[in-house]
Amino acid sequence: GPGGAALGLSLRWRQQDDHCPSVRHFDRDFLTVTLYSDRMRVHVDSSKCQGHNRCYALAPELFDVDDYGNAFELNEGVVPAGLEDKARLAAANCPEFAIIIED
Repeated sequence: GPGGAALGLSLRWRQQDDHCPSVRHFDRDFLTVTLYSDRMRVHVDSSKCQGHNRCYALAPELFDVDDYGNAFELNEGVVPAGLEDKARLAAANCPEFAIIIED
C-alpha cells in the first residue's frame, strides 16, 4: 500500500473486512495496518433521524438500523472507494436531511 511503500514495509493480505469489502487488513508479523482507499465519510445525525430508513434501503453497505429503527453509519462512517455515489444518493433521499457527507 502507499504507506507501506513509503515506510519500506513488506505487507501481505491478512483478511478482507466482511462489512466493508474495499477495506483490507494487512499483516506483517505482529503489526497490522488497516488502509482505506478513500476519504469520503458519512454521518447520521441521530437527533434528526426519524427512522425512514431510506439510507439503509439504498446503501446497506454504508448504513444499518438499530433496534429502535434509527439509522447509523457503518465502518466509522468511512465510505469505501466506489460507493461515493450511493452515499450521495442516500443523503439526497433522506427526508429529514440527517445524513452529513464529508469529502
